[in-house]
Amino acid sequence: MASRAGANSQPRGFCFSFAKTGRCHYGARCKFPHAAASAPSQDPASSAQPRPNRPQRTRNEPDDKFGSWKLSVPRGTNNFPPTPLPPLFFQHALAYVESEVGVMQETVVTLAKDGGLQRIKQVVERSLEGMSLDARWKTVKEQAIPLCQVITHPHVLASTLLDVHVGNIYNFIYGFQGQRALQFFKPLFDTLADRIQADASPSEIKAVVKAFSKIIDCNTHALVNDGLRPLADSLFDIVAQIDEVEAHESRKLVNRINQRLGIGRELSSWKPPKTTSPSRAIFTLQQDLPGDLSNDGPRHDNDCVNAYDIQIMPTFKEINSTRPEYLPSMNQQDWHLPGVSGLLDRHFRLLREDTVGQLRDAVKQEMQASQHLASGGKCQGPRKLTYENARVVKLDFSKWQGLLITIGFDQPTHLKHRSAKQRKEWWEFQKRLRVGSLLCLLSNNALIFCSVIERRSTKPSATSDDSSSSDDDRVQNQPAQPLDLFSDPIRAFTTVSLVEDATEDVLGLMQAPGSAHAKIVEFPGVLLPSFEPTLRALQAMLRNPEIPFSDYIAPESQADLSTVAAPFYATKPNFEFDLSCVMKDKSPMRIAINDDSNHEAFREKSVLDRAQADALLASLKRSLALIQGPPGTGKSFTGVALIKVLLAVQPRAKLGPILCVCYTNHALDQLLEDLVRHGIDQIVRIGSRSKSEVLQACNLRVLASLIDLTRTEKREHWTLKLKLDEDERNISRVIKRLTPKGDVAALKSYLEIYHPTSYRALFFGEAKDDDGYEMVVRHKTYLLNAWRKGGSRHGPVRKLRTLLSEPDIRSLNNLERQQVYYHWLAESKKTARAELLTALAKYKENKEQFDQVRAGVDLRCLQQAKVIGVTTTGLARTLPLLRKLNSKVLVCEEAGEVLEAHILTALLPSLEHAILIGDHLQLPPHIQSYELSRESSSGKRHSLDISLFERLVTPSCSTQSAVPYSALETQRRMHPSISELIRSTLYPRLCDSSAVNSYPSITGLAKRLFWLDHANPEDGALSDSDSTTSYSNEFEVKMVTSLVSHLVRQGVYHANDLAVLTPYLGQLQKIRRELQGLFDISLTEGDILELEKEEVGKNNNEPSHSTVPWLQKTPLSRALKVSTIDNFQGEEAKVVIISLVRSNDQNKCGFLRTSNRINVLLSRAKHGMYIIGNSRTSGHVQIASSFNVPVTQRPNFMSQSRTILPSSRLKEGAIYLAKCALDVAIRVSANAIHKCYTVRSSASSLVREL
Repeated sequence: MASRAGANSQPRGFCFSFAKTGRCHYGARCKFPHAAASAPSQDPASSAQPRPNRPQRTRNEPDDKFGSWKLSVPRGTNNFPPTPLPPLFFQHALAYVESEVGVMQETVVTLAKDGGLQRIKQVVERSLEGMSLDARWKTVKEQAIPLCQVITHPHVLASTLLDVHVGNIYNFIYGFQGQRALQFFKPLFDTLADRIQADASPSEIKAVVKAFSKIIDCNTHALVNDGLRPLADSLFDIVAQIDEVEAHESRKLVNRINQRLGIGRELSSWKPPKTTSPSRAIFTLQQDLPGDLSNDGPRHDNDCVNAYDIQIMPTFKEINSTRPEYLPSMNQQDWHLPGVSGLLDRHFRLLREDTVGQLRDAVKQEMQASQHLASGGKCQGPRKLTYENARVVKLDFSKWQGLLITIGFDQPTHLKHRSAKQRKEWWEFQKRLRVGSLLCLLSNNALIFCSVIERRSTKPSATSDDSSSSDDDRVQNQPAQPLDLFSDPIRAFTTVSLVEDATEDVLGLMQAPGSAHAKIVEFPGVLLPSFEPTLRALQAMLRNPEIPFSDYIAPESQADLSTVAAPFYATKPNFEFDLSCVMKDKSPMRIAINDDSNHEAFREKSVLDRAQADALLASLKRSLALIQGPPGTGKSFTGVALIKVLLAVQPRAKLGPILCVCYTNHALDQLLEDLVRHGIDQIVRIGSRSKSEVLQACNLRVLASLIDLTRTEKREHWTLKLKLDEDERNISRVIKRLTPKGDVAALKSYLEIYHPTSYRALFFGEAKDDDGYEMVVRHKTYLLNAWRKGGSRHGPVRKLRTLLSEPDIRSLNNLERQQVYYHWLAESKKTARAELLTALAKYKENKEQFDQVRAGVDLRCLQQAKVIGVTTTGLARTLPLLRKLNSKVLVCEEAGEVLEAHILTALLPSLEHAILIGDHLQLPPHIQSYELSRESSSGKRHSLDISLFERLVTPSCSTQSAVPYSALETQRRMHPSISELIRSTLYPRLCDSSAVNSYPSITGLAKRLFWLDHANPEDGALSDSDSTTSYSNEFEVKMVTSLVSHLVRQGVYHANDLAVLTPYLGQLQKIRRELQGLFDISLTEGDILELEKEEVGKNNNEPSHSTVPWLQKTPLSRALKVSTIDNFQGEEAKVVIISLVRSNDQNKCGFLRTSNRINVLLSRAKHGMYIIGNSRTSGHVQIASSFNVPVTQRPNFMSQSRTILPSSRLKEGAIYLAKCALDVAIRVSANAIHKCYTVRSSASSLVREL
């Protein structure tokens, strides 16, 4: 016991007050030591076992030194003259910035406070005049350069937590109108110019250049500050003297500085040479330019010259505009901005038109339709759902979700007499107004876009001013009844959040007497997160158009792009790629970009085939590498091999995390799973839509939750949390003042500030009536109410201006009092609205800073990754975070299917190497508007559905050469009889692997490839109508069902070995309904989204119930794949059954007129493929010509002649006529393998050779 007491009596640690402030009010009586630099006695237990992966040193040693450094920073403002600057102050700061993350954060935060800024001021305002050259260089070396290195250190710039603090330092150094920056940088540049050849290192110069660049970026005044131009010229001359390899980044920064300041000088860098082309006749159609550049002026209030000024969602005037929007063409000569800026502008405007344009057209149609609601005509145009008599009935606020708005509207008529349970089932079945649904609240003069949100908690709320409204009666009189879609039989309610800041419009609509005439327009299937982040990313890039590979992506006219420069990191002396990880025997293999001596040995001994090996070698030598991979040629395998090679040199080349981008979540999961199978660790997957169990532990959210906050982050988190709590209280208080019940509170707050005398008289005055009698006060508003009711009922009414200046409000007669009261009340509401807008702006700023703390943890997690996987949409959403990673390599799969706008946002400024893998002959990027596609005669000039991959490989401009690319040649998926279909049409160099020759024949069928020909019309074709948007064919549905059932009954094929493909979503729906009673159905992610979009809001008043299956379903792991062609790219199956659907007398084949879809259609099957369709309808397109069967040679229906076989021996195809599903069952059940069949009865007269 004694020893224990003795141990406890020994003081431990140090005095926190003295360490933090240098003072202690206990003085000598303090029981803790005041020697901040002295180390306390070591705990044997803690010192004996140091933590793994950390230096074995006493933990308190650096803390004590850092505490001493902090004590050298002055406290507060200039109350006292600061002590002299310690000579090594900023060198020590640089050492702490390079240490652990917590110390780094605390260092920068300390420098950004008043005391730290005083130390910075001592450096930037120090005069070097009169010093010798050596003394000047010593001062610059010890103080100025370390300061620049601290504020531009990669760790500092990569921290989201420090953005505000670093920005404060930059602004402080710039000073008033840039005077402090001029005072600092001029002598600094002069000294560097004198020492450039002898003492100044490239890294030191880079820090100075970056500091100058960052300070210009943070101050818009710098762009018009003429005093900075001579400094930029001096910096240009300094950097020009450094070796190009060593000063690569400095040269880029100097060129960017000159560009921003409008200086024409540019340091030389490699550019594609210009090529000469024969003269051509040119005729350019004049196009009406945007905004003020238009001959007729702006089209509306959202028509701007600069795309970053355009509001994402359409405005009221934009919707009512009758002039067509400015949509740039593919020809860059027509653009109003040159180069990269013009390219970004083009893709922003076209992508916005493709996505937001459909919303604009739907709302415009609804506004026009509201003028003749009783017409009963069939609506044409964008799909939408409308809810009448909508009103804003309630406002809430949450510090996590922001401003929440509850909107009430009329229940659908057929639901008003149903039970709450039935109404709930109907809303859920219809999938209307689900969380995330995009809505537009539309009134006569307001347009508010919002999205449905799930309320997390109930907070004080505000209701509408219209006390006669039934909604307010429900809100006020029945607080226990939830405001949801189904509880009330008359009115339905939904809670939304604003998409863009439109609080003023909401408040106006909430208090306007005509708000009952508003309506809600819902846009089924439109997902705002799928396009808004990309649009905002493009706008941010337009403000600072810095894109790598711009010489290839947006080249000058007549540029020769046949040669692509090597990645800069690979051009450094003695750099070699280590390829041993992709060698068969793991033997050593190193290759330099300028040495071809080992190439043949690599081709022979690597795990890749020759085409794959050539593609890998070429990709390592090109900064912008393109790999085309026909179906089944191993694009993903080659991509994994490239990533393995790049990871082998990642630490030495300082590549940072390799960024892997895919268009779909499914493709991203497949790529990352392949990397895991190849033993690659340190993978981080961004996004929550992953369905892979293998990658669950690699998700960013999971990993970030395991990282502890630093001391600085905890302090910032707590401080900002308190600010958010205060914001929530203040905003909730203001919201209450906007309600009818909050009139007194609003009036009291207004009078206290603007009419204090009246405020004291009405709320704190003596309780006497107009006759001087003392009144008994029973309520806090008694004085106010008594004043309102009092006063003479006679006498003239003076002007309001006179009444407001009256010092004694009791002298007013009753009518004057009413006039003054309602004026005060209106002004109090106006003041409350202004306070709400100010409070929301303050909350927004605090919430962004709070989110930055969490983002800083995410960033620390990403910085430790070797590979980061993200979809194109997820990348745009996390772009600010990814830009801080300093990643140098991008690998993009499915590049031929990705919109160019998405690829542009993925081109981070730090990239030095981009590898795009895809196939421009397969599916193009998916767009919403046919009028913007190359298939449209009017949209061909825009061609939004041409990917960057395709544009580089096959440029449409005849004066521009193609960027070189590599092509894979050996396919390992399809049997030769199937691959011949695409080899003879699209891929003449496509070879078959020896493995595909040994594929087994199809059990139960004599041929592995045939076409079931029929002449049964598509559904609705007899009506000769072209209004159908998604076609179906009931006859082919039964055919598919019979054939799938037969194949599964053979006992060889599981359901997941089969795939049913069709071009149309309507046919997919019918096939799914027909087969779901027999098998579990597996749908692709894209088809699920499309089906949900189609099913939302259908005129079904009752939920449908699936039929009871007459066969037992197979397990989910053996689910039958049913998909549209557009959503099956990258997939495969042993046996593929294809329903072409279209069968009409006009021979309209629809989707199949494009070779890209046909290519995907014919290249999914491994062992066998069976096509069901009308060969006459498809006879004039490529799919029929692939089978090489003349239309005139097709057998007539019920013909007894033999089936006409293709002329090519390699195409084991056969076409026969089919009458009904029973015929198919008879044929396949008989397993007709005879060359000729003898007719024995009418029942079997249709049986033919397959």
